[in-house]
Amino acid sequence: MSKTTLFYAVRDDVLLALKDFEARQYVKYVTMGGYSLPDYELFLNGSDIPDLGKATQPAAGGCDSYLVFRHETPVRMREIGKNPQARGFVMDQLVNPDTIEFTPAGIWNDEIVLHGRVATASDTPCSQGLLKAFRSSIKKHFVKVKAFYVGTNALELLKQGRRLTLSVQTPREYDLKF
Repeated sequence: MSKTTLFYAVRDDVLLALKDFEARQYVKYVTMGGYSLPDYELFLNGSDIPDLGKATQPAAGGCDSYLVFRHETPVRMREIGKNPQARGFVMDQLVNPDTIEFTPAGIWNDEIVLHGRVATASDTPCSQGLLKAFRSSIKKHFVKVKAFYVGTNALELLKQGRRLTLSVQTPREYDLKF
């Protein structure tokens, strides 16, 4: 089974897939990345994620990502840095193998839609089950265009001539086209 699913979506597209996914899985979302304290942002519903469907960076790979946990799965942070001045904490799959990574990405500056992804680096049954359920929700509500799944609203933007691409800097010849 492929461990990554790429998609183009804006807020309403993502919400449709999340509603379907959350109807079958009781989950929570935790913001990935580095923290100065062992504290983290947690959302009980995907719809609670701030600015869902809006890209947070001009390249898909730099957009905010979230670990998706089954509700009962404990959340762990990894400590980095040995001395107090360089100490920090990381939220990632390394210490949370029963999760998947969700990067919604989305619209950037009302002009470009950057691709999102759902993926895992883990082979645990829990992680694989979450990935399968999330992928099923995407496939149910999105259409396949080449290697990507495209939400209804993102597809409409493509038809209107908006760019669906990896990055603002990506040459237009690499944009998604019908």
